[in-house]
Order: sequence, then C-alpha cells, then structure tokens
Amino acid sequence: MALQGEYKRKEVIEGNENLEKEIPVNITYGYSRDRRPDLKQFIVDLIVSGDGDIPLFLRVADGNVGVAARRVSDKAVFGQIAKQYKSMVTFDTMIVSDSALYSGNNLKLMGDIFWLSRVPLTIKEAQILINKAQVQELTKSTIEGYSWLEVESNYGGVDQR
Repeated sequence: MALQGEYKRKEVIEGNENLEKEIPVNITYGYSRDRRPDLKQFIVDLIVSGDGDIPLFLRVADGNVGVAARRVSDKAVFGQIAKQYKSMVTFDTMIVSDSALYSGNNLKLMGDIFWLSRVPLTIKEAQILINKAQVQELTKSTIEGYSWLEVESNYGGVDQR
C-alpha cells in the first residue's frame, strides 16, 4: 500500500507525556513494485480461498521489510506466512502460489503443508529438465494447447514431484 504524508514512528501514551509506545507498523520508504520510491508504504500479505477469494489470513508488515532486498525477500517471507497460516487453521488446506514460494528454505519450513507451485527456471535442476524433456514424453492435458510431464525431485532435501 503506497501512502503520502507524515507518519509518526512513536506516539505518546495518553495521559503520560513521558511514556511513548511504538506504532506496530512502520510506514516508511521501501522497495516499490509500482516503481514509486517517492511514496511511503506498508505491506499487506493476504491468503484467500480458491473457491471465491474469501480472505483466510491477513498480515500487515513494515514498509521496509527487506527494503532493497524486497525483490527476493518475498521468497523468504512466503514460507513463514504459510507456516503461520497453517498453525491457525484446523481444516485441510493447500497453499497454491507463484514461483516466489519455491525455495529450498521454504520447502523445509513447509514440511507439513501441502503446496503447489511453479518451479522457477532460475533453478538449475529445472533448466536441465526443461532442456532434456522430449515432446513424446509429455502427456496431453484436457485443456487445449497444454501438456505436462511429471518428474520426481529432492530439491532442498524435500521429496516432491
């Protein structure tokens, strides 16, 4: 969320001018996906249901989480968010995410969570599999123009396919 204006980091506790309390979310400059480094921000992490986009989990974070490294910090934060979410629900669930979820550390963090993600092609093992896959090995999807290949892996020390 991009914002303008002044935002105090601390506020005086009502009735006692000698005591201050920190404001829980730091609204400040950080990495902006909108390419607006001139605006202050805070981060909203949201998990929604796949059958209607009903909000299931919401977390607000400082605007400078990762600051310059925010581009890669999603990868670090997603596993922690998934773990926190899973600890709060009592029903079976699966995390479906883009490739930012897929890292060795996140896979280890989410050992007890079912997840589905695209493997990023920045991972050497994925590049090798893509390059060696033969068209005749692919299984046609029921969706026109798509096909798939199932491969087992132990990336990050976690068995997966």
